[in-house]
Amino acid sequence: MGKYRWPFVLFIGALIVAEFVRTTMTYIYAVSNSSNLGSHALSLWPGMTSLVMALLLGVLYLRVRNVEPAILRLVWSCTLALALMRAPLHLSAILIGYGDSLPQVLWVHTFDSVLSLPLLLWFARQASKLSLAHAFFLVFIIGGLTLPALPESLPSYFDCLWRLAASVVAVWLLSDFEAGGPRFRRFATATVVAGSALLYLELYLGSVFHPATSLIALRWFPLQSVIAYLLFPLQLILIYLVRVRQPAAGQQA
Repeated sequence: MGKYRWPFVLFIGALIVAEFVRTTMTYIYAVSNSSNLGSHALSLWPGMTSLVMALLLGVLYLRVRNVEPAILRLVWSCTLALALMRAPLHLSAILIGYGDSLPQVLWVHTFDSVLSLPLLLWFARQASKLSLAHAFFLVFIIGGLTLPALPESLPSYFDCLWRLAASVVAVWLLSDFEAGGPRFRRFATATVVAGSALLYLELYLGSVFHPATSLIALRWFPLQSVIAYLLFPLQLILIYLVRVRQPAAGQQA
């Protein structure tokens, strides 16, 4: 069970602590400002969660940096770097009054996506020194396994169980990524990429079957909409382009 310890902390343990702190701080913030709890819960979620995640992962990195395999250290370091970037971005957005309207929230998330991409690609290039599968796996396992949302008609606890199941699978994939051998690495990489592909497909099909809604989004939020539609295929292309080229077998000999 020892090999599952740090992936469990990364995908489940640290997030539970961060969410508890975020919920508590959101309540205190809303009560102290006599304002609507829902709007501030929306605005505080990424910033406070990222701040707590950065503190926890930063302290524990002193232990993780000496742990093999390398993919665990890279995923941990990338998650930490993203948390350090997101915490000031989202918390400063609250300080200047953003977060209480949809356009403002979308702008914050757009900047988040734009700033995150170079970080992801830098870590992907480091991972590609091991293999191209490592690079793709790292980018799409960050934050845990991505799965489409369940229908809203289902009770809320189904959504909690769904997300917990995705986190457990992420722990398993990261824990066994190296030990499982090349076949398991291909399976794990295909799984995490397919999870993001399903979300992209859901977004694309929504634009096909609800063109009026998509046109409204493009009209009022053109940059945000374009980034949402292009981010997944752009990541696939850029990960491949920034990879470290492995020498051919003949050259290695």
